[in-house]
Amino acid sequence: MLSVCRSVLPKGGRLYSRRGGITMSSEIELKPCPHCGEEPIVLWTDGNMVCRVECTWCEVRGPAATVESKAVDGWNALPRALVWSSEPPTEPGFWWWELCGHRGVDLIQDPEKRVVRDYRAKWAGPIPEPKEAK
Repeated sequence: MLSVCRSVLPKGGRLYSRRGGITMSSEIELKPCPHCGEEPIVLWTDGNMVCRVECTWCEVRGPAATVESKAVDGWNALPRALVWSSEPPTEPGFWWWELCGHRGVDLIQDPEKRVVRDYRAKWAGPIPEPKEAK
């Protein structure tokens, strides 16, 4: 299993995985990788109590933490890419649209009154609002 992960687990470490002989606790819910979107993700803890979530396909790693639950929360909080859909917006916000090779962003205040109404349009959103600087 460790060879599949392409990472060296420190002596005394523990590994949980969604594939192979070592299983992840059913209580742990991990989102797909924010970079490649794949599901095979591992949560590992080294002998020094550093926990981290890692994608076994593209090797993207989440933030390190001293507690496994914090490592999982850090991974799940990583921003994920928006996905194009043929379904029109269902909630207010800024939405990307694509139609006939053209793209733009519209503020949708009422999904029933959107500017782009063509059935061929693709949508992605809503785009999350930025956080205020501290």
